[in-house]
Amino acid sequence: NSAQEYDIVKLKFEEEHFMTVNPFVFWKRNRNTDGSYEYNQLRPDEFKLICKEHKIIDYKPNGDMIIDDIFNKWMGDKTKKQFDKIDFVPYGKVQVCPPFIYNTFDGFYAPTLLQAGDTTPVDVGHFKKLIWNLCDENAEMNDYVMAYIAHMFQYPNKLPEEIIVFKSWTGTGKDTLVRTLQLLMGTKYVAITEEPDHIFGQFNETLKSKICVFLNEMEGRHGINYQEKLKGHSTSRHNRVNAKFEKPLIESNHCRLFINSNNENPVNVQMNDRRFVICQAGYKLVANTQDPEHAKSVKDFWNQYYDNLQNPDWLASLYEYLFNEIDLSEWDSRKVPGGVAKELMRSKNINPLYFYLQQLMNDTNKKDMGWNCTDKGTDFIKFKQFFSGYKYYLENNFPDIEYKIKEQAVRAKLSSMTKGCFTEKQLTYTDSDGNTKSRDKNAVFNFKSIGLFLDNFVFTDKEDSSSEEVGTVDTTRSAFAPG
Repeated sequence: NSAQEYDIVKLKFEEEHFMTVNPFVFWKRNRNTDGSYEYNQLRPDEFKLICKEHKIIDYKPNGDMIIDDIFNKWMGDKTKKQFDKIDFVPYGKVQVCPPFIYNTFDGFYAPTLLQAGDTTPVDVGHFKKLIWNLCDENAEMNDYVMAYIAHMFQYPNKLPEEIIVFKSWTGTGKDTLVRTLQLLMGTKYVAITEEPDHIFGQFNETLKSKICVFLNEMEGRHGINYQEKLKGHSTSRHNRVNAKFEKPLIESNHCRLFINSNNENPVNVQMNDRRFVICQAGYKLVANTQDPEHAKSVKDFWNQYYDNLQNPDWLASLYEYLFNEIDLSEWDSRKVPGGVAKELMRSKNINPLYFYLQQLMNDTNKKDMGWNCTDKGTDFIKFKQFFSGYKYYLENNFPDIEYKIKEQAVRAKLSSMTKGCFTEKQLTYTDSDGNTKSRDKNAVFNFKSIGLFLDNFVFTDKEDSSSEEVGTVDTTRSAFAPG
């Protein structure tokens, strides 16, 4: 390149190069094949080599003109393009990135179609039908998922703490949703991976600058092995992004997690779970069927849908629908839809002890089992007798349990219930002569308190699980909600 005055070369140079203080790194902006940008770290020697391509006209103290590269002059320039740090701060309806942060978010792709000014509004019913099917035509679940997706465009800087799980047969459209979001947002901001380690492992560059990541074909063992990491990510405010051969970055976490799976139990839904939104998809968009008329209708749908994905008018209209037509003013991501699918997964993790206590509450023949029942609302029994009754219950109702039930573990589980439910103590009684005497140590159960505990904290979705209707579980009122 021919040399020019420093100010002219600097202007061009800083279109692609800048530096940050934390970490102390030189950066180069590069364009991807889809037109988006990525940001690569440069070591000092690499940066100096690039600077040699940018020649400037400079002057010695005596006024003699020299030709030099931009490095020394630029490093000594207090007005050079320098930021405190680099971060990912996506924006939709509001922009919140301070000027001292270099923001790697360059905007969504779909709005560039609208800005071109030559798009025509078209119907986006195919997308609505896709979500309707992924939610098995359940209105409350459909409204929640549609709002969740719209929230990614309207307020991408505000991270919901919920994880969407699409559980379905092959061919229901899970991967199609990924492609749709990639085209609306830009592939830079949407990732799909079948390896959880790409997110939670030592090198997790996949997580860099992401608004959503789909964990595809999640298996049950992954759901158990990565359970705490999944939940931790959903609430974390920052990610430590570690790419090979680069300095690790601390990046704001704006990444929603989606899980796509054909497995019955892709995640381990605990008894008190409030993170997973379980969507059991329907079958109406599955083309692989023996009904020729249905198969033709579905294939026509998918052919038209994929034609839509190539249509700028359709992409622009869908973005406009998600960004402006879905009202999120009263939407709260914490009001999670419950339902049969989630309750079945959750019930597998309810300790059998709670089912036994529920049975005892309604058992009018406890005296035949060695119980002493009082008119004060408390029943008592020797703990060994209670434990024997519980083991007998397990043998007859949970024959597949592989682990050994231990007395101390049962005691600990009973003691962990709310205060007043269970205790062990010596009881006093009055004999026929009016003398006060004490019994041996007994296990004392207050079944009224136990009933309240089971209703409030264990069997919380009983009404939802008795029908196909989906109820709304307000986790802001849950005993497990923060604050």
